[in-house]
Amino acid sequence: MTIVQLSDGRPGWRAGAFVTLFLLVLAAAGCATTPSHDYRFDIVQQPVQVGQVSEITVRLVHLPSGQAVKDATIFKSELEMPMLRPGYYKITPSGLSDVQNYVEYLGSDGEGNYRFRGNVSMGGTWTMNIWAMVPGEAETIRRTVTFMAAH
Repeated sequence: MTIVQLSDGRPGWRAGAFVTLFLLVLAAAGCATTPSHDYRFDIVQQPVQVGQVSEITVRLVHLPSGQAVKDATIFKSELEMPMLRPGYYKITPSGLSDVQNYVEYLGSDGEGNYRFRGNVSMGGTWTMNIWAMVPGEAETIRRTVTFMAAH
């Protein structure tokens, strides 16, 4: 007497179906483009002037069309000097202290240029990470732009 039938007589059919489904999903994912790879931030003026309130202007470019993106919403940015990661340290009477490399978003000129002000504390190579939402894109665009700073 059989109480429960655990198989329909075809061993391994579920594993084969799962593998086929997995390969189809993997192939579809490989064909999709990630939106953040379709965009790039470019520094408008180099070198950036060293100072506590240095102006940094970037242009957001849609790579397939080569056109500036005029209506993105910038919602986060970070400024860092890779050589000094994780932060810039200076000597104070109480020892070493971590100085934040702040950056604030000032706004857009409506032509695809986005202005920031930040603490570019010394000359050299700097990076700025920028997060933006572009109309028509479902995902956040996160890109890093590198620039030179000088006195």
